[in-house]
Amino acid sequence: MISSFFSRTKPVNYVVTIGFAALLFLLATILYDNPFLKVLDILPKVATLTLLLLTVFVITPLVTRNKLAELNSLTMLFYVLLLAAFFPVLQYDALLISNFLVVLSADKVLSLKYEKGTTFKIFEAAILVFVASLFNGWALVFLIPVYLGVYAYSPTQLRYWLLPLAALTSVALVVCAFLLLTDNLGFLNERFAFITKMNFKYSGYYGLMCYVVLGLLCIGVALVKLNNRGMGRVVSLRILASYFVLGVVIAFISENFGIGGISYTFFAIAIYLSNYFETIQKRRFKEVLLITMVLVPLILVTTYLSNSVSL
Repeated sequence: MISSFFSRTKPVNYVVTIGFAALLFLLATILYDNPFLKVLDILPKVATLTLLLLTVFVITPLVTRNKLAELNSLTMLFYVLLLAAFFPVLQYDALLISNFLVVLSADKVLSLKYEKGTTFKIFEAAILVFVASLFNGWALVFLIPVYLGVYAYSPTQLRYWLLPLAALTSVALVVCAFLLLTDNLGFLNERFAFITKMNFKYSGYYGLMCYVVLGLLCIGVALVKLNNRGMGRVVSLRILASYFVLGVVIAFISENFGIGGISYTFFAIAIYLSNYFETIQKRRFKEVLLITMVLVPLILVTTYLSNSVSL
């Protein structure tokens, strides 16, 4: 029943998934911030919530436009379930904004397989990455998928390889001018310090490691099963896998957001999960698996909330 409901892309599917995402963000705001926020504190939260909901909303058009999976709402659902499973991620406003920009950049990169407007797509993808890095400096690593897209679809065009440098110059000029006017050049030193911290004794890494293993298995199974469906989708999915790998690296080595950096992987894994579900022929197994995937994040959210309230 659940699988048949989310196999469509009707407005009710958007309402359910976006509404659930908004509820999660509201709970995180109450849990991690002062519930009696002032008006000036509420406005940034509303802006973050808007961008979070836009992230959820644009995932289905991203998948459909780039033909990464069948037309359904499963990708959007999986993305929200991953937000629920890693509920503490929702306390980092800057990270959520950066994640939104990275998703938009990925859309541009994955659409490079269509030759029209290649120059603008590469330039825009790079600009979005640089702007995302203003909220989390580690987002700069997502320039790698931009170059992977150039290598996959237009490797012989030298100007395409130089476009990210032009994007860097454009963003740097605007940002430096603004920081000079506001006498805040120290922002760059703070944002791009790239302080690393790895402590595998922290119990929070155990769940992260399980997620990484399951994510790699999902990617491997999806690529194997979809290998005979045409190289067009497979090449895009291989580029998409780089977002997962880079997000995992950020989660393990970055100090500023720590495990919260794993949120960069959510849209990639959500798309891979949708592809995996396409290959499942047994309806009963698909239904049971989907129900389990819904229940587990809900249990985790309940656990986070109950532990925090008890404290």
